[in-house]
Amino acid sequence: MVPWCRNNKIPIIWVKADYPVLTKEQKEDIRKYLPSHLGTHDNSKKPTCCLKDTYGQEFYPLVFELMDKNDIILTKRWYSAFMRNNLEDKLKEMGINNILVSGVATHVCVYSTILHSRELGFKNTLIKDCCNSKREKHHNLGIYKARSDGALIITTDELLKDQE
Repeated sequence: MVPWCRNNKIPIIWVKADYPVLTKEQKEDIRKYLPSHLGTHDNSKKPTCCLKDTYGQEFYPLVFELMDKNDIILTKRWYSAFMRNNLEDKLKEMGINNILVSGVATHVCVYSTILHSRELGFKNTLIKDCCNSKREKHHNLGIYKARSDGALIITTDELLKDQE
């Protein structure tokens, strides 16, 4: 999918996670983008994944190999890729109103990004074979929830075929 996006001059934005310990105010700010199926999440302790300068925060080696100097790399501070960075501004500057969504943890981060972006006025297309979760049932839940919240769900093959 990445080469196809480059060939079609579609900007590629990679989002890296860096989860800090949150203040009470920050928790309230992000609660509206927390998927309801996760219940109430307490991040008052030091997070166990995505810590700055750890392996858990790095891009997977295969992803890193796909990256190009012209790609945009942003850091997210919570599940949604739009939280506490300038992703919304960058997309608006580029005149983008429909985003192709892929990523890790379909039922958490990917779905949170879709919820948040929809609230910001973006349309979402989830490339379901470019996402995953540790468990298939969680991946399927993320896809179901994204579809229920208005995202178009397609595969890479469907995307490529549609553009022929």
